Amino acid sequence: MNLLPLSFFVLVLVFVFGAFTPVRALELSPMEMDFTTTGNNSSHVFTVENKFSKDIAVELKIYKRRINLKGEESRDDTNDFLIFPRQIKLAPGQKKPVRVSWQGPTEVKKEIPYRLVLEQLPIDFKKKENQGQKIDIDFLLKYVASLYVLSEPAKSEIVIENLEKRKSRLHFILKNNGSKHLVVSKFVLIGGSGEIPLVDTSLRQVLGRNILAESALEFDLPWPSELQAQHLELVKVHVE
Repeated sequence: MNLLPLSFFVLVLVFVFGAFTPVRALELSPMEMDFTTTGNNSSHVFTVENKFSKDIAVELKIYKRRINLKGEESRDDTNDFLIFPRQIKLAPGQKKPVRVSWQGPTEVKKEIPYRLVLEQLPIDFKKKENQGQKIDIDFLLKYVASLYVLSEPAKSEIVIENLEKRKSRLHFILKNNGSKHLVVSKFVLIGGSGEIPLVDTSLRQVLGRNILAESALEFDLPWPSELQAQHLELVKVHVE
């Protein structure tokens, strides 16, 4: 029986948050950057490095970023930045600089979040013979960095809303009324008798979450054993 050629295209998405270390075949640095709308910090240089053993081509794009209550991210096209060069060819081990410059409005009162996306373009890999099948394998890497733009000093302001018991679970919304994002590093429930212990699994759902300016995230945690539902209105939340 004749077997038709078969191509496999494997897409590997690499998102870097906090201390997570990606597969280092392709590298973008830095992975987070603050921009001002004017002055020296309105333009920054990023470095792209090819750690493959053969030539690759990459493309960079920037998107405006939004997050809904469930933490799902959506991205919109934008012309707020100039990227040069936008497409790059890299030899094995080669590093190249990319300049990213703000070209949006000079007055930004609320921090605007963006994503800088580095994506490997399709290239031909070595063809292999496998039981009569020809296999082309393209490993396409995508790196996603965070950009934040602001023209004046700003701070986050976290409040808790809709704190309630739902089917033996603790439900609430953390809302950022401030003008700057906050990555949660500390989360404490405080009742009438002091701090209410939370299990590690509950804390892991909250710590490290990024609450963007004028955005909110919804949480649904296991009910803390020391918390009484009738006293929820007395509970305070400390977030850093």
